[in-house]
Amino acid sequence: MRITQKAKLILVIFLFLLFTSSLAFAAGTNTLRHQKNEMKNTGLFDDKDGDGWPNIFDFDADGDGLFFWLEGFFWRDSDKDGVKDYLDRDSDNDSVDDRTEIKLGFNPTDIDTDDDGVSDSEEDRDKDGLADFIEVKIQTKLMTLIQMMMEC
Repeated sequence: MRITQKAKLILVIFLFLLFTSSLAFAAGTNTLRHQKNEMKNTGLFDDKDGDGWPNIFDFDADGDGLFFWLEGFFWRDSDKDGVKDYLDRDSDNDSVDDRTEIKLGFNPTDIDTDDDGVSDSEEDRDKDGLADFIEVKIQTKLMTLIQMMMEC
């Protein structure tokens, strides 16, 4: 069965709209679920990111792209949630994961990096009505969809 270019385009648009609407919903509702999940696999000999290395020997135990010495080694807990930053994918608990905050130039241990009174999760530097972190997530997913379409 051959899929036409028009059908591919409709599928991409549908998936894009589905993803962006679920992202906007999740941005406001995932904090409690995030906090519960962050408490899992936090022992020194557990494997938080599932890469086969115990946390004690893993340079990036939480899988957020930051080495543990950049996250305060083993003692810093920026958001005081009981999960050390080296195991916490959202070290400041602002609903934006540390990897995305780094991509945006935000400080992953500060809820309001630029101290303008607007949380990093609500920051909209280009004033288009869409939070910057959602734009990064959309771009990432859109690039994945385009790559999938090119492979068809």
